[in-house]
Amino acid sequence: MDVVFAINGDFARYAAVAIVSLLKSTTAEVTIHILCMGVSEGDIEKLCSLSKAHGGEVKVYRLGEDCLRGLSDPGHYSWATYLRLLVASVLDERISKVLYLDSDLVVAGNVDRLWAVDVSGFSLAAVHDTTLSYQIIESYIGYDFRREGYFNAGVLLINLDYWRKHGVQEQLIDYLKAHDVRLNDQDALNAVLHGTVKFVHPRWNCHTGFFSLPPLVVGEQRKYIKEMWRGARIAHFTGPAKPWYRECVNPYKRVYLKYKRMTPWRNVPQRQLEGNAFRSVVIVVLRHCKNIVARLLSYTYR
Repeated sequence: MDVVFAINGDFARYAAVAIVSLLKSTTAEVTIHILCMGVSEGDIEKLCSLSKAHGGEVKVYRLGEDCLRGLSDPGHYSWATYLRLLVASVLDERISKVLYLDSDLVVAGNVDRLWAVDVSGFSLAAVHDTTLSYQIIESYIGYDFRREGYFNAGVLLINLDYWRKHGVQEQLIDYLKAHDVRLNDQDALNAVLHGTVKFVHPRWNCHTGFFSLPPLVVGEQRKYIKEMWRGARIAHFTGPAKPWYRECVNPYKRVYLKYKRMTPWRNVPQRQLEGNAFRSVVIVVLRHCKNIVARLLSYTYR
């Protein structure tokens, strides 16, 4: 299994959690490809040592901003978010398929079945994104996304043979240079690859929208909400309340914290989104109450 992470210096500690959770949740031999930008030698060494300690082989690719020349500033996103677009040219041509994973997720169950998904004839396999993203893109994305779908780019099973044969990397870069987008490389991936994507079960990329009240998932995805509270294989912490913040009450936060304790950053304390401690506590309590209601309502979705 070839797995790709794309990180900058700020996300090395979070990638560590994703990596160790992956290695503890698969029976396959795993090669981890770390595409990095601005990551210290010390953090790279920690990631490599952690991966090897849990049976993973590691390959590191140091990339600079010059490889992204001409692309617009990603705003509050990192420049490293664009690195996933380069996998077909950066990785060895003998690698025909990779699993790309964001760093703000945790692998909560065995992913061997995801790796086994047949993507021959497809550009990639992915999961539908939240309806919030659908609302953002509707004025500019340029295709019938409600019929063809719009996927979240945090978990991608990529057919590298398809990308190389069809010049996908070049198309993605050209698209970003020619269009104003709000969700950056995710918009480019959807705009360029729509119609060639295999959509898979949300257990492989359970984003925060499944636990919102009301749920932020496209209509046909509602039937999975009840299952997602405990049945996700990959939990993706989309939105600002990441699991390293106190205000995160995602049901998979406990899984994240379990694997964090296995990393070199185990003793780094949780941060606080809110400046006011009392307001932070109130938000946590209210969000737990909301989760109770949301989970009860999940039994009504069909």
